[in-house]
Amino acid sequence: MIPVVDPTDSRLDDYRDLRHPDTRIQREALTGTFVAEGVTVVRRLLTTELRVRSVLVLADNAPRVADLVPADVP
Repeated sequence: MIPVVDPTDSRLDDYRDLRHPDTRIQREALTGTFVAEGVTVVRRLLTTELRVRSVLVLADNAPRVADLVPADVP
């Protein structure tokens, strides 16, 4: 796990402006990616064959998904 303390950290770019539906739809269409939200959904995603690019969770929730995050996924 890599703590992120700076909100301007470029590793957070994929997670910015997700509350704006138009921005989110455009980004998903352009990059061929999607964002899964919520511990239950993320846990389910991590058990699939889909390639996971990154996982972002609050520190309190990290133990709930850490056992499923592949070693090569930040």
